[in-house]
Amino acid sequence: MKQAIEKEWVTLCMTCIVFFVVLTIPRDVNAGVTIPNSFTPGATISSSQMNQNFTAVANQMPGVKSVETGGQIVVPTTSGTMLSITVTVPGAGYVVVTASGSIDCIFSVAGAMLVRVKVSQIASDTSETPGIQFLRFPASVGSYVFPFSTTKLFSVTSASTVTYYLNMWNQLGVGALQLDDTTLTAVFIPNALP
Repeated sequence: MKQAIEKEWVTLCMTCIVFFVVLTIPRDVNAGVTIPNSFTPGATISSSQMNQNFTAVANQMPGVKSVETGGQIVVPTTSGTMLSITVTVPGAGYVVVTASGSIDCIFSVAGAMLVRVKVSQIASDTSETPGIQFLRFPASVGSYVFPFSTTKLFSVTSASTVTYYLNMWNQLGVGALQLDDTTLTAVFIPNALP
């Protein structure tokens, strides 16, 4: 029950972040949309011209894609990829990538745990560059569950297929770590400014 409530809370927070990003985009962002074909009353138009117009408008619409772990994944004692998502963006804009879930920790001896968490375009990247999070878990012997969430904004300059990775590293290697019910979500926000 507690994990379900924590997951709903993380999902709510993630949704609020996405809405904030969408609402703070300037209102004239779609002013740069170019419709390739215009028509006059009484003129004959073709279906290919209409399809070109529909494609131009569709390429300016936001898109969302999400993947889940579907179970538990062991966090390695070396840098590793826990989850990945591949998206195809129709044009220039931004991709907001959010990872959320819980980390299950089992300590057989007292100590602390340091975990690096990073969303990146590079598999297994836990380097100390912008976007890295360090999670420290001081604990005594026992089992613990810690919710986590991280969000990063990526710029895309043209239509392309891009993969984003949730990378983690149990840096101190004390205890056993597992990801549980983890979700990786990518939201495309078009950038139609000239």
